[in-house]
Amino acid sequence: MKEKLYELRSLVPNITKRQARKLVEEITLLESSSKVDRVSRIPFEHTMNVSQVDQGRSSPHGGKVLRLIAHEVGEGRFYVKLECSKGERVSSALYSAIESLGCFDLESSNISIASEIYVLTLTLNVRGFVGEMNVSTVKLWIMGAILKEGFEFEMTVMF
Repeated sequence: MKEKLYELRSLVPNITKRQARKLVEEITLLESSSKVDRVSRIPFEHTMNVSQVDQGRSSPHGGKVLRLIAHEVGEGRFYVKLECSKGERVSSALYSAIESLGCFDLESSNISIASEIYVLTLTLNVRGFVGEMNVSTVKLWIMGAILKEGFEFEMTVMF
């Protein structure tokens, strides 16, 4: 606390001790609230950073997404089923999109082909902030990652 007071005095020499303490208290409150904000945004910032790096290499080689279904299967666990049209390098683009999501751990995955359609099923675990993640949020994150890989949506998303 004294260090902060000395820093303030060096910046504003005519400030009283009481004013300085009040400023230090306000700064401390602001810092603690900004830490909470920063912590709550960590997965999102990480995801954005990873996908910004991936933007340079991603080309529009994705297919068309036909269906996206997600269910919560436990606290912080989600089952996701994604159906998209068959095309060149679609499976690798799907996995690249999922791997770019820094706020999830991929527990299990399966990809199959059924009559010109890729069916990708995933079980995802949320990394921290379990209470803030719901089915709609998971779908939005996945849709954003898939769009960045060049996919198009030809579907009605069921929220």
